[in-house]
Amino acid sequence: MITSIGIIIAVLVTVAVFLYKPVQTPSRQASSTSTLRTTTRTTTTTTTATIITTSTTTTTILPTGVLKIVEAAFYRTLSPDGNRMNVTLSFTVKNTATQRIILLAVKVPDANKTISFPSGIILNPGEVLTETIAVYNNAAFRQGWGPGEIHEVLFVYRIDNQPYNMTTVGMARCI
Repeated sequence: MITSIGIIIAVLVTVAVFLYKPVQTPSRQASSTSTLRTTTRTTTTTTTATIITTSTTTTTILPTGVLKIVEAAFYRTLSPDGNRMNVTLSFTVKNTATQRIILLAVKVPDANKTISFPSGIILNPGEVLTETIAVYNNAAFRQGWGPGEIHEVLFVYRIDNQPYNMTTVGMARCI
């Protein structure tokens, strides 16, 4: 039986070889070679940010000598027994600016005193203000407020329509 299977296989192989004909392609006169090229592209996107710095400079020219102190003096009076005193500041100031100014306060640092004008005192250009204000009223006697003593006086004001306050500093002598 093995032989008969072997013979059958041999016959089938022979038939297959006999029937097999390779397919022939017609000959070409010119041969061409084709190359397949694969290209891989990598695209890198670079974003460049340009920072433009714009600087706006606002120059505000502050007026100098806007509120001029024409005169300032402290006056002290003592009680009959000499234990109490009154000190007043008498001053004259002038608006030398071309705009209105608003006097907001007068400060006397040595007396730790600020006299505020809540509504402000308006001075038109060229206008002069003379005022007397109390620094000490029936206060205990203090050294340093006698005749000839000098104390600092600060006038705080604002030029009309301006957001900042300005200060004129002066010295006043006790008389």
